Amino acid sequence: PEFSQFFSAFFLIDGGGALPSRYREVKGKHGYIAWGTKSPNAGNSEEVVSRAKRGGMIVVESPMEDVGHAFPDSEKAKVTAWLYETVVPASRP
Repeated sequence: PEFSQFFSAFFLIDGGGALPSRYREVKGKHGYIAWGTKSPNAGNSEEVVSRAKRGGMIVVESPMEDVGHAFPDSEKAKVTAWLYETVVPASRP
C-alpha cells in the first residue's frame, strides 16, 4: 500500500515525497509541501505537488527562496501554524 493510505495530513519537506508514489488515496487530505529553491530536490518537490494536486489533495506549496536542502526554523513555524489553523480544525467532527 501507498504511504498516503495511513495518514490524513502530510508535510513533506525538500524531497520527502516518495516518488514514484501516485497519490491515489489523497482526495480531500491536507498536504504542506516545502522545498528550497536552491535544493537539488526542487524538481522532485514540484512534481510531488503536481501529483498530489492531481490526486485531489488540498495542497499548500511553499518554495523556500534562496534555501538549499534544509528545513529552517522559519518554515517550521509555518508548518506549525498550518497544523493548528488548518489540519486540526478540519479533523474535528
